[in-house]
Amino acid sequence: MKTLSIDGRMIGEGHPCYIIAEIGLNHNGQLHLAKALVDIARQAGVDAVKFQKRSLKDLYREELLEDPSRGEKGYQYLIPYLQEFELSEADFREVARYCREQGITFLCTAWDRASADFLTDLQVPAFKVASADLTNFDLLEHLLQKGKPLLLSTGMSTEPEIEETVRFLSSSQAPFALLHCNSTYPAPFRNLNLRYLQHLQNKFDVPIGYSGHEKGISVSVVAVSLGAQIIERHLTLDRTLRGPDHASSLEPQGLSRLVRDIRNVEEAMGQPRKWMTRGEMMNRTVLGKSLVAAQDLRAGTTLERSMIAAKSPGKGLSPQRLPDLVGVRITRDIRRDEEFIESDLGKHTFNRALNLPSGCRWGVIVRFNDLDTLVHPDLAAVEFHLSDRDLQMGIPKDMGVYPQEVVLHMPEYWGSILLDGCTTQAEVLSTTRDVWKRLADLGRAIRPHFKGNRDKPVKLVIHGGGWSQVIPLDVDRRWQLYERLAASLAEIDKTDVEVLVENMPPLPWFFSEEWFSNVFLEAELIERFCRQHGYRIVLDTSHAGLYCNHAGLDLNEYIQRLWPLVRYVHISDAVGVDGEGLQIGEGTIDFRPLGELLKQSDMVVATEIWQGHKYGGEGYYRAIERLAAIWGLENGKG
Repeated sequence: MKTLSIDGRMIGEGHPCYIIAEIGLNHNGQLHLAKALVDIARQAGVDAVKFQKRSLKDLYREELLEDPSRGEKGYQYLIPYLQEFELSEADFREVARYCREQGITFLCTAWDRASADFLTDLQVPAFKVASADLTNFDLLEHLLQKGKPLLLSTGMSTEPEIEETVRFLSSSQAPFALLHCNSTYPAPFRNLNLRYLQHLQNKFDVPIGYSGHEKGISVSVVAVSLGAQIIERHLTLDRTLRGPDHASSLEPQGLSRLVRDIRNVEEAMGQPRKWMTRGEMMNRTVLGKSLVAAQDLRAGTTLERSMIAAKSPGKGLSPQRLPDLVGVRITRDIRRDEEFIESDLGKHTFNRALNLPSGCRWGVIVRFNDLDTLVHPDLAAVEFHLSDRDLQMGIPKDMGVYPQEVVLHMPEYWGSILLDGCTTQAEVLSTTRDVWKRLADLGRAIRPHFKGNRDKPVKLVIHGGGWSQVIPLDVDRRWQLYERLAASLAEIDKTDVEVLVENMPPLPWFFSEEWFSNVFLEAELIERFCRQHGYRIVLDTSHAGLYCNHAGLDLNEYIQRLWPLVRYVHISDAVGVDGEGLQIGEGTIDFRPLGELLKQSDMVVATEIWQGHKYGGEGYYRAIERLAAIWGLENGKG
C-alpha cells in the first residue's frame, strides 16, 4: 500500500511527487477556459489536471436549489456559483478527450453517486474525494465498487474520523492516498500544520500528500521536503475572477514555478547517506590539505609537531592524522613540503592477495610513475590513464616488458582546452584530433612492452565529447554531434590500435563546474552510431548507473542492451546522478547481473575507484575482493 498507480504513473515512496493542477470550477463554466487551463497545466509539467463534477439535484435538497437564501450564509454564497459554473456533460466529455489528446491525465472529484457513474463512463483513472466527503461512507462505498484508486483530502475532519475512514477503506483492500489539507480558502499559514504530514506518513501505510489552499508556493514545496508524495494546487488564469476558488489559486507563472521548485527539491533531498560527489572529489584534491614536512627530514628522524605542516593539494596523509604522525620515526628522507603518506605511519596493513580471484580477467588503472608499484603479476591488463603531460613525454626510457595487455585512456584536457571530438570550435576540434592521433602513435610505440598485445591491438579509450554547459541538446542536435564524432575518429590511424568510445555520465565535472553530456548516453543512439560506423565501446558501470538514475531507467536492462557492443569494462559503484567512482558496495549498483554476463565472456574488468591507486593500489584491489565475493569467485591464478 506504500504505492499506487494512476494512468500508469507510480505514486509513493521512491517515485517523483505526483503534481495535480486543480482546475475545479475555475473555468467558470466556459469550455474554452477549461481547455486553456489544461494547456497551462501541461506546459507547467504537472502530472494531472483535476475538475469537479456535481449532480446538484442529487447533492442538495430541492428547496436550497430553488432558493439558496433558505440555507446558511455559505449556501447563499456557494450554490449560485455551482449552478452558474457547472460544465455540461458534453463539455466534460470534450475536456476528457482533450486531456487524452494533450497527453495529460484527467482526474475529477465525484461529489455524488451519479457523478461517479458518469465519470466512470469517461474512464477516469482515479477518483478524488473532497475533504467534505472523507466521512461519507455512502459515497465511499459506491466509489469502491468502481475499483479505482482514491485520493482523499483530510481537511475539516478529526483524527478519529480519519482513522475510521482508513479502517473502512483498508478492509476493502482498496488503493488510496491521504492528502493533508486545511479547508479554508485561502488558508492562513498559521493553520497549515505541515508537521502532521509526517504523522500521517508514520501512522498509515499509504501514500501521503498535501492539498494546499494557501497563498504562494513555498509551503507546498516544503511539504514535499517533509515527505508529501502528491501535491494538489488550484490553478486559475486570474486570481481576481469571480468564483469561490480563484483567490486561493495559483496563476500560470506560479504553477510553473511550483513544478520547477518541487523537482529541484526532490533532486536536492537525495538519500539518507553521505558520499562525495565528483565535483567535491575534484575540489578536495585542489583545495584540501595534506600533512607535509615543514623542513628537510632525514631517515631515522623522530617527528616533532614543529616538523609537520598542512598544505594543499590534498593528495597525501590527511591532517586528521596529525596526532598519529607526531612521535613517529620515519624510515625515508623527506624533502620540505613533501607529503607524508600512509606508510610513514608504519601501521598500514594492506597486502594484495598472492593470487587474484579466478573467473575474471582483472585489470587496474595506473600512471607511468606507479606502474611497478601497483601491478600484480597475475593481472590480465593495465590501463594508463594519461594526462596531457604524459602524452607529451611519451614512454619512459626505462620501461620494461610486462606480461599484461595494455590499454591507453586519452587525457581529458590539453592545457586549458577541454577535448571534444564533436565540437564546431575549430581550435578545440583540431587539438582533439591531434591528441587522438598522438594517442594512437603512443599505442603503437608501447605495444612491444606488453606481451598481452603480441597478437592483438592496443585498446584506446576515447571520450567523444559533446559537452554543453547550459542545457542538454535535443535528439536531432545530439545526432549531429555523433556525426561529427565519426568524422573525428575517422582521422585516427587504426593500425595496431582499437578505438573504443566510453559511455558517459549525464553531469560530468570539468574545470570545477558541472556540465551536460550529449553523446554516448542513450542506448539507442550508441547502438545506431556503432552500427553505422563499426565501433565498439568501453562500458563504465559508474557512468551507466548515474545516467540510468538521471533518466529513470533500469540499469541492468541498459547494460544488457549495450552488452553486444562492449569490449572492455570500467567498474566502480555510483549513487545519485553524480556520485561517481565509488568503492564497490558504497553506492547503489547491484553488480550480480553483470557478473553473470562476465562469466560468459573473456572481457577485461578494470576496477576504477576514485583515488584507488593510493597505498599500493588498495582501492583497486579492495574492489576486486568485493566483486569476487559478490560473484562467488575463488582465489587462484586469474
